[in-house]
Amino acid sequence: MQGLLAVSWATLGLALTFRPAAGVAELALALGALLPAGLSAAAAVRPRQPFAWRAAWLNLLSLIALLLTFSMVPPLVEPISGTSVVAGSLSPALAYGYLAALVISTLCAGYLLGGLRRAAVSSSAVAGLGGLLAGLALAGSAGQGGVPAGCVAPQPARQAQVSIEARAHLDGRSLASATLGGERVGRDEHWRGQQAGQAVRSLASEFVRVTGSAWLRLRDGSWQAVRPPADPAGGDATLDSRVVAVLRNRQLATAEDLGVERVGGLVMRRCRIALDGTTAVQAFLPLAWLIGGDVLSAGGMLDIWRGELDWWTDQNGQLRRVEVLVAGHPADAWQRSGLEGQLTAVMSVEVPPTPPRIEEPLP
Repeated sequence: MQGLLAVSWATLGLALTFRPAAGVAELALALGALLPAGLSAAAAVRPRQPFAWRAAWLNLLSLIALLLTFSMVPPLVEPISGTSVVAGSLSPALAYGYLAALVISTLCAGYLLGGLRRAAVSSSAVAGLGGLLAGLALAGSAGQGGVPAGCVAPQPARQAQVSIEARAHLDGRSLASATLGGERVGRDEHWRGQQAGQAVRSLASEFVRVTGSAWLRLRDGSWQAVRPPADPAGGDATLDSRVVAVLRNRQLATAEDLGVERVGGLVMRRCRIALDGTTAVQAFLPLAWLIGGDVLSAGGMLDIWRGELDWWTDQNGQLRRVEVLVAGHPADAWQRSGLEGQLTAVMSVEVPPTPPRIEEPLP
């Protein structure tokens, strides 16, 4: 039993250390796992006390408490349960279970190594250290990503790096695609876009906005001063702020809360709303390009198309990811015959540690 406990503690420590996006919570618990692993291994190899039923029951309780803590380790749980375990979702109950397993394992190992006195001393010392580690783990868990708020209108990050991929399909066949990638600081932004396919003309574009002034150039042409496109909220957002503007105009009281997920090592809440094609095109400039809109077009009319939009927000309520799919009769978008047309878009938002520099383009 002591050998099994030693292997279990060592496995838990390694899993916590090398798991994706391991932070202070995982490292603190991994450090604590080294203590009972070493003591249990020593008690299994060279015990100084005869094995007794009291030690057997304590070992069993320790093993049960230890197994409960494995639910904190996604790489071990997800392949078995088929569910996503949230990074940074350490709860007080799990931390106390970890602490109980730590103390009981040390008590058993101390008894087998040197009797009741040594067991009492070692378990008391480890209880204090284990409590500190569990507290650090809980604090680190809260710092890494507490559960975000419910399905409310998200906020744009102060600074962001945004990428959007949009595609058009006709009866399951790819018809056109468009990409947009850039960076934003407050209202200033700089992005590059490209579109190609059967239903659109191939075109590359670049857009810059600094302190209310905006410039656009097509392909490798010269920069031209332009008016930023109007968004559905009456502003002139083009990147992630445009999606935020659309969501703020929606009745989010009926949004479907899909729960909390781990995405890229961050804890995020996923929400979903139903929407029409016009709203989807208003939210994503590349979707407007795929139905023949201009580079800075606010979008076309696809009111009878229907679909869903999913968005993810981090613990600060900031928008970090959006996926949208709308479908309808292809003649409404491209004047082509077919059974069904589809528009899809995926937007990813990264928050850089320092604001990127966005400057006016040279003439």
